Amino acid sequence: MEYIISPSITLKLENGKTNIYVNSQLFVQCHYLLLNLPLNDSLAKINEIKSIDEAFENLNSSMERQSTKLCDISPEQKFQAHCSNLQAWVESGYNTEILHRNIAFPLLRRLVELGDKKAKLAFKEEISRRFSSGYPPIIRFLTEGNYLDNFSDEELMTLYSTTNFSIYDIDLTEYVDNKYIIRLIDSLEPQVLSKIKKLRLHNDDIMPKLINELCNLKELTISNAKTIPNTIGKLKQIQKLWLSHNQLVTVPQFIFQFYSLKDLFLDNNKLMVIPQAIMDLQRLERLSLSHNKLTSIPKTFGKLLLIQELDLSYNELHLLPESLGDLHSLFFLTLRNNNLLKIPNSFGKLKSLGILFLSCNKLKTLPESIANLHSLRDLDLSNNEFSSLPESIGDLHSLEVLSLSNNKLTSIPDSIGNLRSLKRLKISNNKLTSIPDSIGNLKSLQELDLSNNRLRNIPRYIEEMKFQNSKLEIHF
Repeated sequence: MEYIISPSITLKLENGKTNIYVNSQLFVQCHYLLLNLPLNDSLAKINEIKSIDEAFENLNSSMERQSTKLCDISPEQKFQAHCSNLQAWVESGYNTEILHRNIAFPLLRRLVELGDKKAKLAFKEEISRRFSSGYPPIIRFLTEGNYLDNFSDEELMTLYSTTNFSIYDIDLTEYVDNKYIIRLIDSLEPQVLSKIKKLRLHNDDIMPKLINELCNLKELTISNAKTIPNTIGKLKQIQKLWLSHNQLVTVPQFIFQFYSLKDLFLDNNKLMVIPQAIMDLQRLERLSLSHNKLTSIPKTFGKLLLIQELDLSYNELHLLPESLGDLHSLFFLTLRNNNLLKIPNSFGKLKSLGILFLSCNKLKTLPESIANLHSLRDLDLSNNEFSSLPESIGDLHSLEVLSLSNNKLTSIPDSIGNLRSLKRLKISNNKLTSIPDSIGNLKSLQELDLSNNRLRNIPRYIEEMKFQNSKLEIHF
């Protein structure tokens, strides 16, 4: 069975299913939408439905899931219904309200690609009309389907400014590109502003005058900005704040009033001091202060009891306060590229620490307390001045990666053989003349780098390890 809708569109009934063909090529298989309208549904409620999409979202379509025998609709009847719907759609000038969006918009776009003049005239008009209704499923569909790519910047600004975002409870940042939101904010109604949860300001973006009206803003990014207004301090609901790459010399005081703050990124600035008031951010979980000019950090860091990730890399730190050992929730800590001379003994209290990066410092020794880091999985000590390691390093039974390259090591403790979970051991560029036989106990090892040392000979057990584990990579 076949029905020609237009020169480009043909419907065919094949194996009991209705298929749409465009220019003789299969386009899509039709599905049916059956609406069960209970007698107690008021006519007013039904009249509020403006499109098939809204009908699908708001009315009872449970009959779709019922047996076709129960619905008693034959394939031929379904075919005729689809033909009627497509015919009405074409005759209406491609009104996308009378077909489900999953068929209407892709089909209309395909007709435009084929050069259908009528479809070309209707395409952008239909997108604009349906988007400006403010109906979230349509806005999401058109955005995710890249239908707005057909609009110029000026057309998009007009579209967004005429869209009634206030009808529905939506955060327009989920659907509208950030660069347009920034230009729209000062013209939006308060109820729309109150729904905005995220905002990013970059480079020469003009700071919105009404930014302090974003009373429910949860995430804010400001980068490469000339100034950061103090009015941001009124945004008390902020949970994630990125102020990276802003040439900041001091930490803005308003930050310490964000008592709900969980993530704070102040990396790539010119900070020299972190105020004691950092302790006021009691809910902080992630803090990045990398690539600044810090020479010390305050003792009050130890008050950040919920912090899980701390990045202090690429600074000028010489010493660390013992209070860092009080960060019992800390899982990730990087202190790479500083001038550290020693590690506090209190580090042994960091029971949750899983990743510790200490590369590119001036460390010569490790505290014996490091043996207490039973959760530690990745330890990077490369590019320091170690000549030896404590025997207690063998107590790190969870350790999977140990990087010791580019030091001055002349020996490795026998206890290293106790690291039965170790997968990667990197000891290149040291002064080793021999290695302990206990390394042969590392059955989980996948990589062993011994290159650029002073080894007189390679122990036979190294070759045996390679024979027993074909996945093991060994570098001499």
